[in-house]
Amino acid sequence: MEWYLVSPVFLAALIRGYTGFGFAAIAILVLGQSYSVAESVPAVLMLDAVAGLPLLLGSWRHCCPKTLNSLLIASSVGIPIGLFLLFTLDEPALRLLVAVVILAMGLLSYLPSQRAILLTRSRWLCGVMSGWTTSAVSAGGIPVIMYMMSSSLSLEKQRATLIVYFILTSILCATLILSGATDLDAVFSLFFMLLPFCIVGALAGKVLFHLYTTAIVQQVAFLTMMLLAFFSLINTLQTMITTA
Repeated sequence: MEWYLVSPVFLAALIRGYTGFGFAAIAILVLGQSYSVAESVPAVLMLDAVAGLPLLLGSWRHCCPKTLNSLLIASSVGIPIGLFLLFTLDEPALRLLVAVVILAMGLLSYLPSQRAILLTRSRWLCGVMSGWTTSAVSAGGIPVIMYMMSSSLSLEKQRATLIVYFILTSILCATLILSGATDLDAVFSLFFMLLPFCIVGALAGKVLFHLYTTAIVQQVAFLTMMLLAFFSLINTLQTMITTA
């Protein structure tokens, strides 16, 4: 048991349970430092799907079907692109891609540009971006989160729609990736090792959401992903320079 992974995975699951998003983007940045992309990506996607199952009860009733269907259709276009990148790029390039994608998409929402604002509010573009980043590096949350945070949906509807969306896309992407994986034992070993902490964290987040609902947690989770991506980017660049 790698105990140093327990706290960040629990925190990621706690954020997932409260906000409906954030687990995969945070977990992959942490696990990716210790495990290969081939092991960490499918494990994180399976954990993300399982973490969402305790949250599913009630989410079907509160989610926005129109938004959910549009995002799912758009994501299905991007998923094959991400799978191609996952199976063709080498390990350093994929690690770099994880951090760069999260940072780039996150920073886009802070640009004082009308074009940037329109991009972050396009459910079709955000869906495609989420699809390929999910299947390539399991970090597809940022594009969809940006769209949701700029939408007119209530906080409850945003959370419910994100919960259903991430369960469905994580299951699909994990199934497709596992069908081409070569070391399933390592993937499932990592999955079962972190599964209990993931479930407990998600349930704790769900309880906290119903006790105290505020949009501030969304913003904190978003900034946490950005901060982790920045440190991951620095670490990856240092490793690439050292080994060059």
